[in-house]
Amino acid sequence: MDPSESFRTLSDLIRVHAEARPDAPAVEDPAARLSYRELDATADRVAASLQRDGVRSGDAVAICATGS
Repeated sequence: MDPSESFRTLSDLIRVHAEARPDAPAVEDPAARLSYRELDATADRVAASLQRDGVRSGDAVAICATGS
């Protein structure tokens, strides 16, 4: 890995996996499965929605989710 690329965002890492293994499972539970392609597309939709709402690069965004 190039030293200038040693730090990446989670979104960058998901995109790399989506390009290399688009149909591989990224998230699974007993009821559902999401491929890296689907996770990448979902992340893009969430990012676009946040940008429409005024969130800009560098802004903190809280994530609220149920425990696993």
